[in-house]
Amino acid sequence: MFDRTVNFEHMLMFFVCFGSLGSLIYLSLNATALETAAFATESNRQTTFQVTGTVTNSNTSNPIENVDVHAFRPQQSASDSFFQTDMSGQYTLTLTPGESYTLVFNPPTGQSLASKAVGGITTAQTLDVALESGFTISGIVYEDQTFNDPVGDVEIFAFNLNTAEGFGLPPADGSGNYSISLAAGTWEITFTPPPGLGFGPAQLDDFVLTQDEGVSVGLTVGFTVLGRVTNAGAPIEDVEVFAQKTDLSSGFGFSATDANGYYTGTLPLGTYDIRFQPPPETGFASVIEEAVSGPADQTINILLPSGNTFAGILSEVCTDENVNPSANTFIYAAPLPDVPTGSLGGWGEFTGADGSYSLSLPSSTYTVTITPPTNSGMSPMTIFGVEVTDDVTYSASLDCLFMPLLIKN
Repeated sequence: MFDRTVNFEHMLMFFVCFGSLGSLIYLSLNATALETAAFATESNRQTTFQVTGTVTNSNTSNPIENVDVHAFRPQQSASDSFFQTDMSGQYTLTLTPGESYTLVFNPPTGQSLASKAVGGITTAQTLDVALESGFTISGIVYEDQTFNDPVGDVEIFAFNLNTAEGFGLPPADGSGNYSISLAAGTWEITFTPPPGLGFGPAQLDDFVLTQDEGVSVGLTVGFTVLGRVTNAGAPIEDVEVFAQKTDLSSGFGFSATDANGYYTGTLPLGTYDIRFQPPPETGFASVIEEAVSGPADQTINILLPSGNTFAGILSEVCTDENVNPSANTFIYAAPLPDVPTGSLGGWGEFTGADGSYSLSLPSSTYTVTITPPTNSGMSPMTIFGVEVTDDVTYSASLDCLFMPLLIKN
C-alpha cells in the first residue's frame, strides 16, 4: 500500500494520479518472492521482455554494486520485478508487455548518491543509468510525537516540489529504522504506516535537503479505509484513490485497486472526500465518496458508473521552434458548479514522459487547469467551458511566452 500527503497549496502538483510515476513504493520481499516476481514462468505470463543496463557513479563513471532496481506499474504498490546490480553494476529486469513501467534505482547507503526514477518503460531496451550526488536522511519512525515506541515496515515516498517527480524509497525496517538517499532540493517526504494499527501518515513538508540529516518521525493518530470497486459485480483494477480533507488543507493517496478491485489506505483523523478515478478508456467515470471520517476504520465499496475518456498531449514550443513534451505537468478537470453534488471537486493526473495524459470523467462541462513543474519556466493556465459528453481528445501547446493554444481533435 502507498499513501501520500500534501498541503493543499501543493495538491495540484501531488494528486494521486500518479500520472507518470504514480503509486510507486519500494517493496520489501524475501529472496524467494523476488525471484518469483522477476522470473515468472511462461505458464504465468503470455510473453515477457527484458530491460538491461549498467548503473554507474556520475562523478567517477565507476559501476555501482548492490543498487536495488525495482520496476513498478504506475498505479501499483508492488514491484513487478526486482534486481540488485552485480559487481559490474549490471542489472536485468523481466517485465510483461502492455504496461508502462517506472524503474527506481536506490543506491546503497553511505555512498553519497541519490535515488533515481526513470518512467515510460514499455519495450525491451538497454537503459544505462548514472546516479548523481545526493544526501542521506535517516532516523526512526515512532508511533507519535513522544518518540518512545517505534513502528516498523513504514512505507516512504519522496516528491520533489521543483520537478514534480516522485518515487518510493526503502521502507523502515521492522524496528522503525530508515535511511533514504535523495538529491539536493526541496522535498515532501511521506511516511505511511501499515493499515489497521490506528496510525495515520506523517510528512516532512517543504523539506530542504542540502546535507546529510538525522530526522525522527512521529506518526499521527489515524484510521484505515478499505473496500472494493466494481461495476455490475465485476472488479475494476488500477482505480486510483485519493482522499482530500474537506477543509482542503491536505490530501492523501492510496495504492490503486488490485486485480480483485480491493483497496486499502490509512488517514490521519479528520473528514475527507475520497476520489475514485478508474483507468482511461475503460468506459467508467470517476466518482467521489463524501464526508468519510474516523476514528473507527471504514469499509467503503464503490460502484463506478459509465463515463468518458478525456485525453491528449501537452507540449512546449520555445523560441527554437522545437516541440518538446511537457512531462510531469499536472492537468486537472473540475466540473462547473451546476453539476450534482458528489461530482464536484474534479480529477487530475500528471503527464507522462511524452506529455500524454488521460482522465476518466462523468459527462459535464469542465474548467481545465494545467500546472507545469515549478522549474519549467511555464505559468499555470486555465481553459474554461470544456464539454465532455463523449470520449474527447484535447492537446495543449504551451510556449515559453506562456501563451496557450488549445487544439481539439
